Amino acid sequence: AGAPASATTISVPLLSPKPLGLARAVFMQEPAESRNVQGLLHHLVAEKKFDKRRNIKAATFSPTGRRVAVVLGDNSVRIIDAFSGKELTSLRGHTEPINDAAFSADGERIVTGSDDDTIRIWNSRTGAQIGEPLKGAGEDINGVAFSPDGKRIASASESDRATIRDAETGKVLLYLES
Repeated sequence: AGAPASATTISVPLLSPKPLGLARAVFMQEPAESRNVQGLLHHLVAEKKFDKRRNIKAATFSPTGRRVAVVLGDNSVRIIDAFSGKELTSLRGHTEPINDAAFSADGERIVTGSDDDTIRIWNSRTGAQIGEPLKGAGEDINGVAFSPDGKRIASASESDRATIRDAETGKVLLYLES
């Protein structure tokens, strides 16, 4: 599982055992929006009491704040309207629990990372998977993010390795190790 010939490996000291983190906090300035999101998350948390596979592992807003990607313990992500709480679509295809999800800056794509050692890119509106899954290094993928320009994807694995890939081709561009 060494670095490809075209990739560069850089060791950097990291304060967190999970370089990109597993949770994101978003604070809404608009009180009405905040109440809608709190109600949505409360509803999803209530489902957890009846079905352990529905536990919420992560949640992230789209760039506009109109949609929320909610990572559930049933190997899926639900895309929810942040104002009505209505499910818009779901992302299904991972074979193990998903640990993280992130929207691209334009809100059109979502990247997910899973215990199945794959990173997947999805159309955020239709829920269709874009391309083939990107394989990790044989470890759980704990965190994912798009670069601000949407051209690269960062992923963090269990061994404290972050990998930077080309979002279009999946080619590994850089490894960051702690």
